[in-house]
Amino acid sequence: MRQRETMTVLSTRALNRATLARQLLLDRADLPVAGAVAHLCGLQAQEPQEPFAGLWSRLRAFQPAALSELLARRGWCART
Repeated sequence: MRQRETMTVLSTRALNRATLARQLLLDRADLPVAGAVAHLCGLQAQEPQEPFAGLWSRLRAFQPAALSELLARRGWCART
């Protein structure tokens, strides 16, 4: 007979905290810019400065020049 697995049900607060952590919004991360963008599966923005603000709020040692360099590379990001 197959044994049943039990699943933990998260409280609303625990689910909220897990979501914030996954989005790098609970604590600032020690990741490079490219690593953070990959972790987040990309960044979406309507205005040019929004990705800079988004990464500044997520990364402990964010350097705007690092994002500028990545954006200048061909094939690194999609712009529509």
